[in-house]
Amino acid sequence: MFLNRKASAGACLALIIAMSLSACGGNVTKTIGTQEAAQLAARGQVKEAADEYARIGEILLPTAPQYADEMFDRALQIDPTHSKANFYGAISRVLMSGKGFATRFESIVNTDQLRRLEQMKRDVRDTKIPELANFIEQLPAGKQAFGSYYDLQRALRTEALPALEEAQKRLARIDTSVPIELTIDLSRLSPSYWPSSESYSYEYSYCSRSEYNGQTGWVCRETVTERYSYYFMIPGGPKSFAVDSSDLEVVKSAFKGMTDFVRLSTAYSVKDLELFAKSYASYERFFGYVPVVQAVRLARQFSDLGKLMPDHQLDLVVASSADTIEHLLSLNSMRSQLCGNAARRNANRIFEDICFSTDDLGRLQLVADLLAGPKKLDIGSSDGEQLSVLVNLPGFMKHPPADLKDLLPTGVAGNGAPVVSDPTFDGLFPNGDAIEKLHRAGIIHFEPGHETR
Repeated sequence: MFLNRKASAGACLALIIAMSLSACGGNVTKTIGTQEAAQLAARGQVKEAADEYARIGEILLPTAPQYADEMFDRALQIDPTHSKANFYGAISRVLMSGKGFATRFESIVNTDQLRRLEQMKRDVRDTKIPELANFIEQLPAGKQAFGSYYDLQRALRTEALPALEEAQKRLARIDTSVPIELTIDLSRLSPSYWPSSESYSYEYSYCSRSEYNGQTGWVCRETVTERYSYYFMIPGGPKSFAVDSSDLEVVKSAFKGMTDFVRLSTAYSVKDLELFAKSYASYERFFGYVPVVQAVRLARQFSDLGKLMPDHQLDLVVASSADTIEHLLSLNSMRSQLCGNAARRNANRIFEDICFSTDDLGRLQLVADLLAGPKKLDIGSSDGEQLSVLVNLPGFMKHPPADLKDLLPTGVAGNGAPVVSDPTFDGLFPNGDAIEKLHRAGIIHFEPGHETR
């Protein structure tokens, strides 16, 4: 998928969130002035009061998101359908769930990642906005730095996921019949790494036709290269944009995608993952190689690792993801209006171009078919025979196994094939022939007397 101006939906949200990363001490909101908004509300001028609170929040967002979030909340208390407050409020609510992330992550990242975190802190300090540094470094009240990946996982489930779900509710309340007019001023955010010019041009290449080869996997047979120019939002005064219904669908899809990613990431426990990794590394250092069966034995020493969490939301992922794909495919049906349309580019939309390549559409349709399931999935060929496996993804997601370790191999057969207690993998491959067909297709290999690899 190609989105001119921001590269992708995820990048769009990342940029909006990045430019909003800050906090502010003191009575900042009074300096800007909420008195007029309060007076309008007291006089029953609901729309005007909500407009004023949303305007204040828009001004505060780049340098004081926690106060901006409060302003959007006030606007929505008065007018729950206010488009600008819902749009910005969706972003600020998710943003606030990540407050203090630079400090919270310090204990669980590797040396290289820690070095990048430290560099990011220096870059943020270059903005000369102390509140911005405080926002990424100061822990929220009652929160602690992550001591393990399990701590991070629980924070995603109990903090980030509710924020993402609330964001989706806010985006759903927006009236899509009228574009939302936004004005963003990044003039105070000017660290050394900002680009000096607004104008960019580059080539975007994608594979328009690919084929599957049982030996080498997917092979691109035809490549299309397109050239684009675009303008990037950088500091230098207020920038105005209009968010129309198509832009909003992209943003909604990005939030839904993040929500489902968190649901998947928090469904099975990663408790004791670090201990397992240490045991694995120790065995590898001593013996030089960790057989699959030995790796499984190591994993089984940690009873909580891989267990289904009581508060998982896997049952919601299928319908949510299918809805997201349906909406993205609907955007492609309007390709002539959204991709390469001069009128749209001149309308100052957030996404000047919304384009899908042939491969994008193929992948989206494949995932849609898998989510609708059961679906026969072509995996290659053997001796002229086309091979496929039946996949029941919705059944697996709606009734997930209680422990992923139960799906792991229990041994290795004489021909090198893994021995599993349930060849259907708890119903994911109903015919129970996945391992055999993946071997025949050349995707996995057996060696007699050796383990599967």
